[in-house]
Amino acid sequence: MSKLGSANFGKQTVDSTKYDNADASVSGSTDSTADLKGERIFFKTSSNNDGMYPQLDSAYNDLISNDLRDTMTKLGADVNHKILNDYEENINIIKIRYLSTSDASRIDRDEWISGVFQYVEKHSLNYFETYSVSSSSGHFDVLIIGADDTSRACRFLKENYYLVRNRPKILLENRSDPKRRAKALRSGFDDVFEYARTSKPEAICRLMAIYRRAKLSQEQRSRHRKYDERIAETLIEDEILTDAEYRVLKELIHNNKKILSYERLQVIASRNVEPISLANLKVIISRLRKKIKREFLIKSETGYGYVIKSLI
Repeated sequence: MSKLGSANFGKQTVDSTKYDNADASVSGSTDSTADLKGERIFFKTSSNNDGMYPQLDSAYNDLISNDLRDTMTKLGADVNHKILNDYEENINIIKIRYLSTSDASRIDRDEWISGVFQYVEKHSLNYFETYSVSSSSGHFDVLIIGADDTSRACRFLKENYYLVRNRPKILLENRSDPKRRAKALRSGFDDVFEYARTSKPEAICRLMAIYRRAKLSQEQRSRHRKYDERIAETLIEDEILTDAEYRVLKELIHNNKKILSYERLQVIASRNVEPISLANLKVIISRLRKKIKREFLIKSETGYGYVIKSLI
């Protein structure tokens, strides 16, 4: 042979230099790729190994594909790791109170809690006292109850629900089944964690999702209370509103001194389903004018809508 790496096989001439130009661009694959290329040159310079070409081509491509897949997997893991770190930073701000019953699984539950959540306020659960779930023992955002006895945990939550009704509530169990989880959810728990099958990332993400929904609900209730107070200030004492009247008056007060169209109020009065008729809206406005105090006025803007104003 006149050139190393070039061989004649009958009518076919193979130049192995095209394999030397293969780019082992995937990190960590350079050595193994070079070794495989060396083996390919050896087989291609031997007239007895013509049948090895397909196998070597396949092996070489598989090596590149596997290394590239490993690199992409690592990139995906880095992204997931960053997301988890962000969640962990947020969850460290949340005050978690953990109540654990004295049963056979307590040690394993406590170890799982310590491994998943960095800052947890731990208490022993006494079914016959309420101090551990009351705000008098300190503020907390999320309540986690660890128990093997689902029935007793559900009964405890029902008896003390008024103390934790505005907080996310999690039941932590060793093993669960659809029937037990359904019972816990009906009793007022927001979710059930089976710690033997729940990883740290999943637990953190599920708890953050529940906490976000609970916080949003609290903000909505706060706005409703604010509007309810303003409605109470507007109404004549002992006057009672129908659902449609309440929704229309609330919308008018929320948009104080702004003219609201007939169409918008018709939708509001009908719970955003099928709008009531204009005639029905005028009846509601007429009744509201009789129920609000004299220092308030619901004024009609002919051809457009209504606005509420204070005369004080």
